[in-house]
Amino acid sequence: MKALYVLAGIYAIIAVMLVIELINHGLSTYAWRYIFILALGAAYFLVHFIFADRIARETVRSEYSGIKQDMEKLLREMREEIYGNEDEGKEPITLDSRIIGTLTYRRRPEWYECDSKWCGSKVRVTLHQSIGKDPSAALAALEDFFRNSRRIDRILRGRVAEKKDKQFAKRIFPTNITLTAEDVLELDYADSDHRILGIYNGSDMKVKIRR
Repeated sequence: MKALYVLAGIYAIIAVMLVIELINHGLSTYAWRYIFILALGAAYFLVHFIFADRIARETVRSEYSGIKQDMEKLLREMREEIYGNEDEGKEPITLDSRIIGTLTYRRRPEWYECDSKWCGSKVRVTLHQSIGKDPSAALAALEDFFRNSRRIDRILRGRVAEKKDKQFAKRIFPTNITLTAEDVLELDYADSDHRILGIYNGSDMKVKIRR
């Protein structure tokens, strides 16, 4: 991309020199040939800039997609290693939500979990609630957070931009959304090198950035 900018700069200098030459000598037959060459060159660089930018965006998107898949696989393996599978052979306990999806209870860690969408990205959702308690109030609180996901996402990215920079805040993506037993929302975001933890109580957002 940098090489393309250098070539475009050289071309711009040549183009200016040709325009000056045309002004000095008038629009002769050869002048129209120069104009045609200038137009072709401008079109060439315009097409390359458009496609180079598109390829760069797709490359970044592909890299982040791979990172997300690796993180999801790692989290699944960690859960299996830490908690085992105490639900095997037992009747599943579920919570149905039109907003979040169907959350399934995990008996050993004592929480509900499922895959869902947060601001268009696939995330792992965890609802910390013991089976001995009525989960309806906690589920309603989590659903309310999901209804306001766009606003919460903007707040988190704003805090991250204040701590680091705007470009970093734009490229991070959500991986896990958790409602704790204290009804506090924990938002895990990441990029290729960092993990961002947002803690949101409904009015205030605290952010921690870790490598």
